[in-house]
Amino acid sequence: MKFSQTQSNFYSPSGKDFRTTLSTTTHLGIGAHADDLEILAFPGISACYGHAKNRFSGVVVTDGAGSPRTGPFASMSNAEMIPQRQKEQRAAADLGKYASVIQLSHPSSAVRQADRSQVVAEL
Repeated sequence: MKFSQTQSNFYSPSGKDFRTTLSTTTHLGIGAHADDLEILAFPGISACYGHAKNRFSGVVVTDGAGSPRTGPFASMSNAEMIPQRQKEQRAAADLGKYASVIQLSHPSSAVRQADRSQVVAEL
């Protein structure tokens, strides 16, 4: 799998490669930000959780650098937030028994700008 952003990654809780994992995906959720999948794609996640054949995969488009900073995150820089949000998304994939999660890691500005062709092409 080829990504345009250096921080992009593919994660499968089962450890299987992306072709194998994506070929078993029956439900796909796409969210702009970390945590969007667990809110917006909950019906798909719940339809797959513990199901013998249904498998959920999710795509997170942005990198999480601009996440709110309170509590333990108050002193984190944007660069520190990116791996933190990725770690949290992988933990959600483990907990939700996803087939996979793909984190494209585009800056939020790439999604907000008029020309989103790079983001669209990657999706």
